[in-house]
Amino acid sequence: MEPPKQEPTFEESIKQVMQTLPPPIRQYLTQKKYSAVVNRLMTKYRLHIDQGGVLEREVMLLLMGIDDPTEFTQALAGEAKLDQQTISSITKDVNEQIFMPLREEMRKGPPTPEATAGRGGMNTEPKKPPASLGASQGTARAVVSPRTTM
Repeated sequence: MEPPKQEPTFEESIKQVMQTLPPPIRQYLTQKKYSAVVNRLMTKYRLHIDQGGVLEREVMLLLMGIDDPTEFTQALAGEAKLDQQTISSITKDVNEQIFMPLREEMRKGPPTPEATAGRGGMNTEPKKPPASLGASQGTARAVVSPRTTM
């Protein structure tokens, strides 16, 4: 009889998810660039250290495609005990400072060897991202759709 399979540890699970992420998101996470954004948001919104910890974790889970935008806002309300106005403002900032730049970077596609060597390649058409919008499917997902009117 075969012994029961052990559940992967948190670290092993994270490694597995990281391997499925597009390179720009994987690089953003491994370089912990989101931490600098979270620290600025903690200062801007005068968050306590425990609230900042919830925010940082939730941003990381969003980037990995583990959490969805609803779970993100629910965690900020439930665990971090933030009011709806603050959550809306943080969500807007996270979109503008993390997800919109990542989405733009992913739309450009990976650099080709010709482009990195300073020579133009045969195909100058930029690669188009897949139609799906999940972080783990090839494009960074926005937390909330940006408003076009005020």
